[in-house]
Amino acid sequence: MKKISLLLSIIVLFTFQACKVDFSPNAEWKEIPIVFCVLDQDEDTIWARVQRCYLPNGDIQEPAMISDSINFPQGYITVDMLAMNGNSVVDSFHFDYTTKTIDTGSFARENQPMYYYVPSRKLDSAVTYRLIVRHTAGRDIIAEATTNLISNENSELLYVNHGRPLFSFQSSQSRNQYNIQWNGLTNARRYEPVIRFYYSENSGQDTLYADIPCGSVLHNGSSYVQMLYYGQHLFLADLKEALKDDPAPKNYLKTVDVFITACNEDLNAYINSSSIGGVDQFHRTYSNINNGKGIGIFAARRTHLHQTIDADPSNGPRSLYQELLKLGLNFQ
Repeated sequence: MKKISLLLSIIVLFTFQACKVDFSPNAEWKEIPIVFCVLDQDEDTIWARVQRCYLPNGDIQEPAMISDSINFPQGYITVDMLAMNGNSVVDSFHFDYTTKTIDTGSFARENQPMYYYVPSRKLDSAVTYRLIVRHTAGRDIIAEATTNLISNENSELLYVNHGRPLFSFQSSQSRNQYNIQWNGLTNARRYEPVIRFYYSENSGQDTLYADIPCGSVLHNGSSYVQMLYYGQHLFLADLKEALKDDPAPKNYLKTVDVFITACNEDLNAYINSSSIGGVDQFHRTYSNINNGKGIGIFAARRTHLHQTIDADPSNGPRSLYQELLKLGLNFQ
């Protein structure tokens, strides 16, 4: 027993000696830029959010409320973008500084520092774009990344139900589902179709809408991508949920817009990695800020691909109108 006790004492001694290290988890502050910029050639302004992260002592919420802890002072950095054809620069873009109030989403805040550029012409999907963040003094690069745009093909490539009304549930072929098809876009990796359902209130004076997401589809490498089997029951359930807090009398307008939002592989990877469900040492949100000094995402999307189509115009026993009456949403 004495030998066992001695052995345990030695183990305990070495354990405590090994743990006795002059180490602080809150190490000396180091500037690490965080960059968020998503290009969309259909937008009239390109926005970049560039901030910095920190590891504070004490309550993490306290420095988050201090602007200097998370924001670069105005004039401290510059943000530029280059259009590259191989190794050749074919165009350059300098971002100006402003403050912008964002009302919704993860970045919601008043007077948030932002960097922006207003293109004089549409961005070119045939080139690669490189974002560069520098210290104004010294001009050393503190963050950079590259990405490719989704092709500039237009919304005429969208096909819905092969010319039939979207919610024509009269035939056995299309009674319980609808079919949206569109040609695949170069550099697009993920697509998210959305149905915008229009209705009116106040005897038709006010036109409103509800956006119904239809899930996501990954590009399959073929000349077109199709989304099938979004059933009538799913649409009606989602529409009822979207309008449940609006008790006013409604009129069915028999028209919908179908939007296709597309993003490239960089943004798809970021979306897939950011829904971890928790924080631990084994996970890291995807970043393509690639000089090892910063983190964030520089990617591309398209949000303006859409087509306006007729919904089911009939009032027959199996029409969309009759199904709307069953939802208890006060359709007239």
